[in-house]
Amino acid sequence: MTMPKRASPGRQEAPWYRQAGFWWLMAPPFAAVVGGMITLKVAIDHPDQLLSGDPAGSAIPQVLIQEAQAHSKHITATLEQKGGYLQITLRGQHERPEILLIQLQPWGSRDQPQHLSLHASSPGIYRAIMPAALASGGNWYVELAPADGKWLLTGPLRLGLGEQPVVMGAMPSMP
Repeated sequence: MTMPKRASPGRQEAPWYRQAGFWWLMAPPFAAVVGGMITLKVAIDHPDQLLSGDPAGSAIPQVLIQEAQAHSKHITATLEQKGGYLQITLRGQHERPEILLIQLQPWGSRDQPQHLSLHASSPGIYRAIMPAALASGGNWYVELAPADGKWLLTGPLRLGLGEQPVVMGAMPSMP
């Protein structure tokens, strides 16, 4: 039977905090704590944007219902720049609202969206003065709806010199 080796009386072992094995063992948990603190700081400094509508999250189904309404009524909108105006020509089987509301979000940006009210200048044609931010051109994500919110059209829009009119139509319903 062999006896366990003991440190010789003249030699002292280093304290625990000077042992390399301890630090190799504790490095991953310490790194996880530091990473968690960094993640918490980023989450507090850059919160997610909330969905517009009901805080309970029912805004997403409402959007789908509004888009389905636009599709069932065959609503299309032609958006174009005319002089210093944004003009929308609305077609489809629907009541002609007096006011259309449009929200334009810069594509790929967290900047605040532009909100416009377009008034009917003649049946099916709506106009509003083009804001300076839109007149400079660029790519935008558009949400177009009547003031009563019965239907909704969404899609991309590219504004700039020489751009062709953009036709927006409701997406076909999912099977």
